[in-house]
Amino acid sequence: MGFPRVCARDPAGALVLSALLVVQAPGCASTDAARDHSEAAALVGARGGVPAPAWATPGGAVESAPAEWDGVSDLGEDQAVALALAHSPMIRAELERVSAARADLVQAGLLPNPMVNVSALWPIGDPDAATAWSASAMEQLSWLWLREPRTRAASHRLRAAVLGVSDTALGLVFEVRATHAGVVSAQRAATAALDGARSASELARLARARLDAGESTEPELNRFLIEEAEAQARRVRLAAEFEGGKRRLLGLLGRSGADAAWDAVGGPASRWSDLDGLAEEEVIGLALRRRLDAAEARALARASGYMLDEARLMRLGEASAGPMFERTEDRMEMAGVGLAVMVPILDTGAARVARGRADSRRMALEANELAERAVREARVGWHEARARAEAAERYGSEIVRRREQNLRIAEQSLEAGEADLTEVLMARLALSQARVELAQMEAEAAEAFFGLERAVGGRLARREPPAR
Repeated sequence: MGFPRVCARDPAGALVLSALLVVQAPGCASTDAARDHSEAAALVGARGGVPAPAWATPGGAVESAPAEWDGVSDLGEDQAVALALAHSPMIRAELERVSAARADLVQAGLLPNPMVNVSALWPIGDPDAATAWSASAMEQLSWLWLREPRTRAASHRLRAAVLGVSDTALGLVFEVRATHAGVVSAQRAATAALDGARSASELARLARARLDAGESTEPELNRFLIEEAEAQARRVRLAAEFEGGKRRLLGLLGRSGADAAWDAVGGPASRWSDLDGLAEEEVIGLALRRRLDAAEARALARASGYMLDEARLMRLGEASAGPMFERTEDRMEMAGVGLAVMVPILDTGAARVARGRADSRRMALEANELAERAVREARVGWHEARARAEAAERYGSEIVRRREQNLRIAEQSLEAGEADLTEVLMARLALSQARVELAQMEAEAAEAFFGLERAVGGRLARREPPAR
């Protein structure tokens, strides 16, 4: 039975018209990821306590870099964070992952291109016969039921990419803050160690003079020489830590080869107040609500669920349909519709569905594991940050304050003629050692504090009030 005869006067026009009825417009979706970059930047700015970085330009290029640092003047904490966010190659790479996910979302919603088939047959041995030819345009029908799970999965993967770059950038923010605080503390420790080394050298000089005058003994001189050697070794070690910290910070700023002839400025005193009134239950709630890596894992788990739906629907098999036109050797013209259906008898899709189930379960378990890790890190960080902050405060208010008081008393006694220079120098040496210890304790407290903020997914000073 042949195709019905239609549009005998214009069969080509009938073919084009039928194809236009089947093929849909690809839509107005854009592959420009500027809005996604802006969303990630706003999230980093809100959680990290910094102005949102300018990531919204095509390709993720920096739209308006922060005020450039000359590499010589003092470097503040917020300025260091802004420079790191603007110039980190790691962030640039993550932004390209967002751009790729945006393109995948657009691709998932596009109708596949139709397959156009044209054939021609020339008669052999019959001069009266005409050339026979046929044409068809076939479009995949399976796209109609696969489009929904594909686009939803791609949408969740895009969301995961945005959360992923935000989490990476937030981690960089707190790493830069902790490193900058460590440089500030190392700078104070190095300065105190230098003062201590000078006091120890002067004590050794006085002890040698007393020995030469017969007013001291060799063991006493050795005691002061050992103090001097220890003070000099401490000075060298802390100076190296200070210089190494500056170079580590330069690496985080994307300036690993820059000169390190600058100082870091800022103090840790104001940040400890953010721990006041912070209960362990609130820390757990913050971690569960705000951890971006856990939110990224949940988005990927949802995407895997839709990918499983796609695998199930693919068991229906591939199907294609479209208009057809044929002109036979006796000049009969016919038009109609063709249908091609894949029969799933060899590959039933069961293996694909099983793989989808396994991936979906795995992603759900990974999301649960990340939530557990977030709570664990937040609770440990809360205890550690509180303990280290309290230890640094106690050491500064009790030990360092009393060392300073002892030095003032010794200086007053020297002026009154009731003590000699040795007592003053020993008080100075003890004070310098206490200041070194305090600076190191403050660095540890700052690292623990920023680790806690990283664990709860954002600045503590900007946390939401607890639910009532």
